[in-house]
Amino acid sequence: MMPQWVRRGASAWALALAIAAVLVATVKRPGRLESLLRLDVLLSREQRLIHFFGDCEPAGYGYVKRVLEVYARYEPDPRRRPLIRYGDYDHKTEYLFEPTRFEADPSVMIGVGVRDVDTRERLIREAARHKGGAFWQLSMETDVDRLTRLEAELEGSVPADVRLVLYMDERATTPMWTARGGQPETMPPGARDRRLEFMLPPSLGAFRTRATPLAIRFDDAARVRTLTAYGVPVVLDDYDVVTRNGACFTAVMHGHEARWARFIDALKQWRD
Repeated sequence: MMPQWVRRGASAWALALAIAAVLVATVKRPGRLESLLRLDVLLSREQRLIHFFGDCEPAGYGYVKRVLEVYARYEPDPRRRPLIRYGDYDHKTEYLFEPTRFEADPSVMIGVGVRDVDTRERLIREAARHKGGAFWQLSMETDVDRLTRLEAELEGSVPADVRLVLYMDERATTPMWTARGGQPETMPPGARDRRLEFMLPPSLGAFRTRATPLAIRFDDAARVRTLTAYGVPVVLDDYDVVTRNGACFTAVMHGHEARWARFIDALKQWRD
């Protein structure tokens, strides 16, 4: 079992890192530093957390705390927590409430700073060519529920048949996915273009933040200039949003409405 002093040290580091992660956003907001000097903020831990992490944004401390309090009334297992999703990256706000390991409950989702654009397909990022030039690397610095397509811009003549192979990382030998490229549907008939689309199946699942980039290889005949990834950061296809507060919301997975009926009612009363 981990010694208590180690647990406390880890908790302190987690809180310090989380505060550092939002300090940049904090100092960019006019009046934020001035409000930090108020006596009620300095003397109250609760007010300091609200100040740094916000009620809904940038990290949703106030909103997440209120939803967790309601959730705890109807979830008998104290180790379970709703799935918490952010519009940009995982702020680890949940560690402010209990800095221990817990089990995420996917039947309930708390969204923090999630806007409509984050629930639809959008550009995720450009892939980078490996320094050796043999393949491309796609870093996953942001949680993405679904990669939808990869768009390649080619140099020179476009081969009649271009194959793309996606690997978990550059050392993997078994591909996750293989596809043939096609012209984007948005291209008018007869138009000549050097872009090819590779549509990813939903069965690939979610791509969570990870240190090792995905590796993408093309046929030798394909001279790729740029490679762009598109996807949906937060997929809500299997959820119904039951309450919303600006860019923060709580959603319940389809088929679990009866189980969480009292929880949903309590949330709606709290919002009212």
